[in-house]
Amino acid sequence: MAKNFNPKILKKLYKPYKDSSGEDNGQVTIIGGSSLFHGAPLLALKVASRIVDMVFFTSPEPSVGGVAEKIKSKLLSFIWIPWDEIENYIEKSDAILIGPGFLRFRSEKVPHGERHHICDEACVTTRISLPTKKNSSFFLEIYHHKKRLKNITA
Repeated sequence: MAKNFNPKILKKLYKPYKDSSGEDNGQVTIIGGSSLFHGAPLLALKVASRIVDMVFFTSPEPSVGGVAEKIKSKLLSFIWIPWDEIENYIEKSDAILIGPGFLRFRSEKVPHGERHHICDEACVTTRISLPTKKNSSFFLEIYHHKKRLKNITA
């Protein structure tokens, strides 16, 4: 069931301790970007790096790797992972963000709304509704590990 977004919730969100390090605040893997959209995954990288200690980033699009390497010196808060090594990092991550900057179902030929995901018994789905400027809603589904949820929200 979708919930309407309440801005007051933002004040209750988990804030990492300044003296934390390593894996105290978790690890996230971000998979995104395309030949057309480079900015969306970079914005996700910036936000994630303020919440968790380790951010791993990869893209199936080779040109995104070039962009990531160029900005790495300015944004030191992520580790670029070659596409063929991503499974190792997914296994050790607490959360995975897939899709910022992907082209919409171009090669998969999957009808909009027909999506599949893998979520085992240790995983839960949270679906929230974010209001838009045009009085409609944008639905966001978040897949996360049950134990980590209490560390992220109040």
